[in-house]
Amino acid sequence: MTDFVLGFAFAGEKVVLIQKTKPEWQKDKLNGLGGKIEVGEHPVQAMVREFEEECGIHTHPEQWTQYAEMHSGQHLIHVFKAEINPTVSPHAFKQTDEGWVSLYYWPSASRLSYALPNLAWLIPLAKMEAGVYADIFYPHDPLEKK
Repeated sequence: MTDFVLGFAFAGEKVVLIQKTKPEWQKDKLNGLGGKIEVGEHPVQAMVREFEEECGIHTHPEQWTQYAEMHSGQHLIHVFKAEINPTVSPHAFKQTDEGWVSLYYWPSASRLSYALPNLAWLIPLAKMEAGVYADIFYPHDPLEKK
């Protein structure tokens, strides 16, 4: 099983999202930031590392709260949320090897045809009060090519 992290950082009414360039089935779609957990790395450490790599903002482990796990036959995705300073913004339209990173108003971004479908419920779940935790089981692998 391969473990990944996925994170949604909120700055006031905006959320940091990436417009993906890969994998192919996510191309041009908006998603949270994240990636593969390295050997020996704790999920929250991976979230801090991936967030800084993809948008240039340094965060601390205590800023991130895991609020969901998405399970499939081959992958486990640890889903995190964080509040960041609203005056700090990612490199606007920063190009990474994964895609473009920017801030988007939510929920207006949920109506965008180029948002991954699970953002319609992952982001509202992240905005719920503390203490909410979800275990999501997929009958198919969400990371597999569609």
